[in-house]
Amino acid sequence: HGQTEYNRLNLMQGRRVDAPLNENGARQAELLGNAVRDQTFALIASSSLLRAKQTAEAVHRVQRGKPPARLVLPELDEIDFGEVDGMDVSRARATL
Repeated sequence: HGQTEYNRLNLMQGRRVDAPLNENGARQAELLGNAVRDQTFALIASSSLLRAKQTAEAVHRVQRGKPPARLVLPELDEIDFGEVDGMDVSRARATL
């Protein structure tokens, strides 16, 4: 997925943090879509987290030809980091 504010701020983000893409992340997703627009996909799958769905949508939106199927799979969600979700990565490492 593209960048979120949690990525930019170096904060832990697992499945409890459903952060959207930030402006840079939306741009990254758009660039990814443009880079693969001429590829043929039968399916575009993502986790159920907003950041992943937004990235998949950016790729799906620019596909040429017959649009591929979209599938959202919660099984692809990131792991649950528990008490360190949302915590600074350095602090989280020290905690664990």
